[in-house]
Amino acid sequence: MMHQMMLAAGGEVIPLAVDAISNGGAGGGGGGQDVTSISWNHTCSGSNRALIVAVGFNTFGGISISSVTYNSVAMTDIGGITNGSSRRSQLFKLSNPTSGDHVVQVNFSGTCSNAGGTSVSFTGAHQTTASLTGTLATATGASSTPPSISVSSGSGQIVIDNLVHHPLEVVSQGSGQTLQDLSGDGGAYENNVSTEPGAASVTMSWTIESEGGNWSLAGVSVKPP
Repeated sequence: MMHQMMLAAGGEVIPLAVDAISNGGAGGGGGGQDVTSISWNHTCSGSNRALIVAVGFNTFGGISISSVTYNSVAMTDIGGITNGSSRRSQLFKLSNPTSGDHVVQVNFSGTCSNAGGTSVSFTGAHQTTASLTGTLATATGASSTPPSISVSSGSGQIVIDNLVHHPLEVVSQGSGQTLQDLSGDGGAYENNVSTEPGAASVTMSWTIESEGGNWSLAGVSVKPP
């Protein structure tokens, strides 16, 4: 599908690009704290902005995400996947977020023992939330199985994925992927977020170099206008 390219004031094309990355979280278990929400600051800038938030959390006790907001504006749930009854990777989106430094807040349905999130903003993105992203791709597995998903995308788009895994595992992103965030929540897992330029189909893969637990992987393509 052809996409209309967004033009700057001077007439030049504004390509879709990563703008900024931020993260936050709280860990339970060994000395961390249980939480009902997590929050951190993120700065959006540039033209034709969009924001993707990737959350990894512990679903024990039936915990789910009740809402995610940026600058108190509700974000749209893209979807996610849970490995068994614990590690969940879930993505949210917002077109045309307010520029400047504002709070990302993730609210849970109850008390969550481990939670971490990463926010990635884009410029040159589609300004309609429904059309901002493509079809979500997901997978789960054991640490002995290399994480991998195939994401439908296209030229001029950017694929983003979020791998949630055990912190004792050493992982590295696949060829062509740019690591955007490698952060722990202080508890039972870590978030790994990467991006890759779009094509008809993009494989997002990771190598696990040590064993320690199961993983969940979710990814989607971000679109220009």
